[in-house]
Amino acid sequence: GGGFGILVLTYVIALVGAGGGLPGDTRVLGIDIGGLSNSEAEQRLRDQLPARLAGSVTVTAGGEEFPLDPAKVGLTIDYAATVDAAGTVGINPFRLINSMIGEHRVSPVVNINDAALAPAIQEIAKEVDAKPREGTIKFDSGAPVAVRPRDGTAVDQAATKTQFSQAYAAGASEVAAVVAVAKPAIGEAEVDRAMVELAEPALSGPVTVSVDGHDVLVTPTTLAKHLSMRPRADVSIGSGVLG
Repeated sequence: GGGFGILVLTYVIALVGAGGGLPGDTRVLGIDIGGLSNSEAEQRLRDQLPARLAGSVTVTAGGEEFPLDPAKVGLTIDYAATVDAAGTVGINPFRLINSMIGEHRVSPVVNINDAALAPAIQEIAKEVDAKPREGTIKFDSGAPVAVRPRDGTAVDQAATKTQFSQAYAAGASEVAAVVAVAKPAIGEAEVDRAMVELAEPALSGPVTVSVDGHDVLVTPTTLAKHLSMRPRADVSIGSGVLG
């Protein structure tokens, strides 16, 4: 019927218009390579794409900024692979007609030399990473004092490398590192438990100690100088007496 004839006519028009080239209105960072042959598209990207890419991409982490030169840390654009990613139209009727509608966006394909990028991200991690502070109890002036735990930070280096390369491919000049929270093994609850069950009872009053058959009265102030709290293998706080 008429509907079928319209579909056939549309397909023929698309086939003639495409000519086996890239899908119509294919763009890489705004650069139109639609309808071009692979070689033509690759040359256009080589001519125009560098101006769309940042010469320096700043990695932000822990309130600090770390500018990196993509070329110096091993990032390069694979122009041929980028064109291949756009794909040719061919004679598939659905792809042909689809190529005539809307914009086909393609991200540049980035080659990564990990031997150059990994050390750069490692240096950022050295500056940003912070070990968590374990909760514990100290004894000052005869009184137990809780040392509250504090989270640490750790740069996820593999994820940050991915984020960095994707930001470069998108033409961005800044990207946030992927930073994970490092939790202390001894948390708030354990500090509170050790304070109530161990530290406070230990210094609640004088302690009588037998030395060579003689009883010696030790005051909380004196005892506190020889007490310590330290993490145990079962992730709890245990008490100890310093010699």
